[in-house]
Amino acid sequence: MIDEIFGTDAGKSEFFSNWTETRKFVQKAISDNPRLDDATKTKLLQVELQGYTDYSGQWLASEKTEIKEYYEYLQRELPKYTTDEKLLNLFDIAVEGAKETADPNIVYEREDDPPPTTPTWVYGLLGLGVLYILSRR
Repeated sequence: MIDEIFGTDAGKSEFFSNWTETRKFVQKAISDNPRLDDATKTKLLQVELQGYTDYSGQWLASEKTEIKEYYEYLQRELPKYTTDEKLLNLFDIAVEGAKETADPNIVYEREDDPPPTTPTWVYGLLGLGVLYILSRR
């Protein structure tokens, strides 16, 4: 479906990169969908606008993190207004793509990171320093 919307040579990651491209992708996916009637398209575009309003311009959040949250919002809200499997699957894929491009410290839990380790040479230098101080007495 992504190829149907943008063509095979389109930069697919653009719809995760900034708000302009993201919104253009979502609006086009909804507006150009032949399986949706006009009333459903209008409602879905209202949901899109609400998502943009709610998630853009957050304080202390990167644009990519905002976009990830926006796609997650659409993934939760769109099924309330349509059962179009292809469209809903598209947003499932969009959420996964947005997670991959969002800030890693937001997407992944900190406890998954290995604990920082101190290099052995630091302990060696510390030991030499202690020996030096003790030998001067």
